[in-house]
Amino acid sequence: EFDFRNSTGELFILDTGSDGDGITAEFKRGAKGSIEGVVLDGANDYVDVTPWEFGGEAMTVEAYVKYDAFNYWSRILDFGDGPDDDNVLLANEYTSSTGVWSVRIGNSWKHLYSSSSTFFQASVWVHVVATVDGTTMNLYKDGALTDTITDGQEPVNMTRVQHWIGRSAWSGDGYLDGTIAYTRFWHGTALDAT
Repeated sequence: EFDFRNSTGELFILDTGSDGDGITAEFKRGAKGSIEGVVLDGANDYVDVTPWEFGGEAMTVEAYVKYDAFNYWSRILDFGDGPDDDNVLLANEYTSSTGVWSVRIGNSWKHLYSSSSTFFQASVWVHVVATVDGTTMNLYKDGALTDTITDGQEPVNMTRVQHWIGRSAWSGDGYLDGTIAYTRFWHGTALDAT
């Protein structure tokens, strides 16, 4: 868990969901902590997280985020070994406010697109939860299940080289323009609406 709220003046924060495992989230290229969370300008700043091993089981990714603008495929997070290489990502699609939850095994991907073209809204806080359990992938917005696919895939169990918040592994994609209050990762658990 990375709680970026009340991080004004910080250069990094520690994983608040662990017991001293040394996992940190470091603010890069001018990313700024604030009362609301980490503020990202959409130009080139992001958060670099210490990689850890995950995958091979059910999991949940959770974030509380406010987009200010929708850059091209801008990421809430992108954990992988580079473009099309075991990525686990949460983003907006193209320059739209459609949400995307994606898991890649190697370069074989499964995307879950939100059915709403206004899943995200500029300057509006959204609580987004993305889960995978076996082949079922779910997307929740503000506590309500919005979308499901049943031909998804769990990520492979491995330590990925890049764990980025607000940045894509693809050089042609945009950076996140907005604020992230917190992110949480639930290993072995696919949360439900409750």
